[in-house]
Amino acid sequence: MIDKSVKKKELHYFKSISDLCRGLGVASPLHPLIVSVNHTDISTESEVKYLVHDFYMVSYKSNLKGKLKYGQGYYDFDEGGLIFVAPGQALAVADNDNCSGRSLFIHPVFLPGIHLPG
Repeated sequence: MIDKSVKKKELHYFKSISDLCRGLGVASPLHPLIVSVNHTDISTESEVKYLVHDFYMVSYKSNLKGKLKYGQGYYDFDEGGLIFVAPGQALAVADNDNCSGRSLFIHPVFLPGIHLPG
């Protein structure tokens, strides 16, 4: 969850994969329900710092340094890590997020007949 001091206007809510790609300043997706984003391709001009999206996200960050705040706790990712996020969860992008890796965003409609807890 994002700190309550974040102003509502700073929170970006993405309901489509295409909108997410535009917000991050990356190339348009080849498929409207799934996209893989290379972290080094995310535009430095992007104003998205706090976001909520309607997708499942699997993210691998290979050289992530420091701690990740999730809920009320902090988690150590000094060696990098694999992060899974369900739809509707709030995320914050660190200003010094110079890590490499990829994130896979999957719209729930892409997974018909599969029940995933969320």
